[in-house]
Amino acid sequence: MTNVKQHAYTTAMGDGAWWIFATISKSKVIVAMHDRGSSIPGTLLAKPGIRDYLTGKVWWQGRADGKLISAAAAGRTSTKLPYRGKGLPEMLQFTRMSTNGELAIFSRGGFFRYSEREQIESVGRLTNPITGTLIVWMLNLSGTTS
Repeated sequence: MTNVKQHAYTTAMGDGAWWIFATISKSKVIVAMHDRGSSIPGTLLAKPGIRDYLTGKVWWQGRADGKLISAAAAGRTSTKLPYRGKGLPEMLQFTRMSTNGELAIFSRGGFFRYSEREQIESVGRLTNPITGTLIVWMLNLSGTTS
């Protein structure tokens, strides 16, 4: 959530508020985080190289927001600094090690979802775009896979 304060909100957007919810049971923990900032796709394309600039022009209106969220989950950052962009990849890696773990990220006009139980990774477009980013993370407490 450090990223929210540093990248998601411009001065004009306000104080950079974000929300977190967590619940725990005998078998799993669910964490949901939400900010109403610039969005993952918005910040990834904020400092574009020429290829990203052209890509952004082609992908406008959220047509590839899911792919951009997937790129962030793989470690792509807007700053390209080696110490940035670690949070989502670490969450995804931990989800892959958790029996029945799931990670869903909704941002601007797209989504990324990984399910260990279903062994699927998917990206797509939201029918109704959202402001900011919503992350829902579910981990099984009974163990991890390899």
